Amino acid sequence: MGGTVRILTRKPVLDAFAATVRASLSTPQGGGGGHGLKGMFNLPLADDRPGLRVVLNDEQLQGWMDDPATERENLNAQRIHTARVRLRFSPDGATDIDASCWRWRSAARGAWLQRARRHAARRAVRAAIVLGLAQPSPSSAALVAQQ
Repeated sequence: MGGTVRILTRKPVLDAFAATVRASLSTPQGGGGGHGLKGMFNLPLADDRPGLRVVLNDEQLQGWMDDPATERENLNAQRIHTARVRLRFSPDGATDIDASCWRWRSAARGAWLQRARRHAARRAVRAAIVLGLAQPSPSSAALVAQQ
């Protein structure tokens, strides 16, 4: 399976200033509260030729998965930060030169996934040692050592 994902973002408007801010709150059923803050500003820089557009995003997405064994809640919560900057220069009105930068960072707890991987690695290491079939792989040994 293959393909291409094309993400289209808005271009800077060269002749008008604009700014927006959007805030949101959310509560998934059986989970904690989340929030989001998004902002954008568009700034013409000089003589309707260069323009700058900046978009910032900060979201806290609360999880709903719980682990009764450890009494931990909302294990699949996630924090997302996004920043996009796009500069457009139009030297003659017919030619557009764009430069852009996009930064995305996501932090997810995912403790349930890490723990499941460690347990699977421990079982694989024990089976390999007990049965004498093979040496544990370096990645399995590293996961076991993370306890």
